[in-house]
Amino acid sequence: MTPAKRAANGAAMALALGLAAAHVLAKVEARPATSDYTYTIQRGDTLSVFARAFLAGPAATRAVQRLNHIANPRRMATGKVLHIPRALLRDAPTQASVASFAGPVTLAEHGQSLPAHTGLMLGEGAEIATGRNAFVTLRLSDGSAVSLPSQSRLRLARLRRVLLTGSIERDLMLEQGRVESRVTPMHDANSNFRVTTPITVSAVRGTRFRVAYRPESASAALSVVEGQVAVAHGIDDAPAPPAPTLAPAGFGIASTPRGDSGPLALLPAPALLNPGKVQTAEELHFALGPLPGAQSYHVQLAHDAGALDVLAEATAATPDFTLPSVPAGSYFLRVTALDDHGLEGLPDTFSFERLRNGIAASAAASGTGHERRYRFAWASMADDTPHFRFRLLRQGGDTPPLVDEAGLTGTSLTLTNLPPGEYAWQVASLVFAHGRPIEDWTPPQRLHIFAEH
Repeated sequence: MTPAKRAANGAAMALALGLAAAHVLAKVEARPATSDYTYTIQRGDTLSVFARAFLAGPAATRAVQRLNHIANPRRMATGKVLHIPRALLRDAPTQASVASFAGPVTLAEHGQSLPAHTGLMLGEGAEIATGRNAFVTLRLSDGSAVSLPSQSRLRLARLRRVLLTGSIERDLMLEQGRVESRVTPMHDANSNFRVTTPITVSAVRGTRFRVAYRPESASAALSVVEGQVAVAHGIDDAPAPPAPTLAPAGFGIASTPRGDSGPLALLPAPALLNPGKVQTAEELHFALGPLPGAQSYHVQLAHDAGALDVLAEATAATPDFTLPSVPAGSYFLRVTALDDHGLEGLPDTFSFERLRNGIAASAAASGTGHERRYRFAWASMADDTPHFRFRLLRQGGDTPPLVDEAGLTGTSLTLTNLPPGEYAWQVASLVFAHGRPIEDWTPPQRLHIFAEH
């Protein structure tokens, strides 16, 4: 007979109280939660049957019997509530899978390097590191997602499931860089999700938040996008660990070995200028509106609106960005601003279309007199089959173009008998994105024609 599962009592933030026990956080190891679990005895339950299913061996069975004053383990009173310390319960390992990655991502488990690929399963103790312009997102057993941008290092310190209740325990150790977590809400009071750095522990019950750690300055930064996060600060020589601090959505906490800032309001997301612009140049160019209080700006280019599948990112002191070329398609740009505490502000996400439509052109002359020819040639870098438009204007005065040819499919045009004078000419490449015309002109080029003597 399978005993009925029963969650332990406690408020939603009860696990925050257990954070204070994790005092010397510079040496955090995987450890179970310290709160007790409860189980209500059902008709026909015996301690031996219960122990085989849910307790961690004979010593744990004897401890449960002693702690709960069970005189006869073969006959337990129906309805009696057992109190069981977490350390006495059996658990099973869970895993994380690689949902997406890009660039040089290093994975290791039990000292063995693993080749990165989508769907790769990683267990407790696995180490993940991202190189320059590299990204990886892990999916946990309950659907939670953990994303590491470039130049970051993370260890899966603990991934467990308690057999009695199905409670899940996740401890992630951020050793360098940044991690963003989107945690599926936990309805079991004994489940937990913690991100630790050498100086902080951030614990949640279902939320979206970012943690950053800089080893060179031994500083940490927490930014809460949704929900609330309990943060405990570890100070090695403190007589007692300080109480956890709650940071609600829209706030962050900056920490150093001397203490933390307390909750600070996060910067709003900066605006993307010209958000409907189709990106047609070889490289991608984005401009953000300046934001008061911003010390730097951060952008991420992704396949998805949630930025789980990131392709590139950049951080700069000015709100202008150039990102590398990507194939034609629909993409998303996520933008944030960082304040003088190093706290990354609230994000905003913009969709945009990518369709290269670059064009380069040149002119050459041949022949003499009435046979003098002017050949205008161009080359397209469009992702689609373009049509071209050629325009030639005489400089000076407000006169219509001498030549204005649209719908061209070739890549050159030859003109003869042009009278002496100064001209300006341009070529446009025209393509369509979702039925919308996208026209890209070359810069105006000058042409001088002198009278022959």
